[in-house]
Amino acid sequence: MKSRYSRIFGLLFLAAFGGVSIATSIPARTVEAESNSPAASEESSAAFVFQDEFEPVDNMHHFMEYVYEPVYKELKESLKLEPADKKAWAKVKSGSMILAEASSLLAKRPSEKADGKKWSEFSAIVNLNGAKLFHAARAKDYGKAQSLFKEMSTGCAKCHEAYKK
Repeated sequence: MKSRYSRIFGLLFLAAFGGVSIATSIPARTVEAESNSPAASEESSAAFVFQDEFEPVDNMHHFMEYVYEPVYKELKESLKLEPADKKAWAKVKSGSMILAEASSLLAKRPSEKADGKKWSEFSAIVNLNGAKLFHAARAKDYGKAQSLFKEMSTGCAKCHEAYKK
């Protein structure tokens, strides 16, 4: 019995200290900051280390245009007719999850012209209904998925109404 506990303790010890040595041997990830990026420092060739807080790559207009809009349009197209197979439902799950998760990013980085509280409320509508839409798609519940897409879209519409140029 004693040897069994000794082996377990030995494995735990090895895992704990082996993990520490592995983790400390991995170098910090650095990237070159481009001079036209908001994340760039005054010295355009200087590298920076990723930390807890990330700098946006570009402005909110471009975030919406290149991240949100294509996914939203594909999700809308995917829900025009009831998805016929697993692959079609996967598109709905993917789009709804991307929009729900990306709304968390939105909540943390309001547009330059936005009221932070309203911005967060609109982001929360997208997040909550996008997450519910994902689960409806997992259950292959087309009626619920369509309804939740409309609810999610109200968050988008309210935000655009309040902040669009």
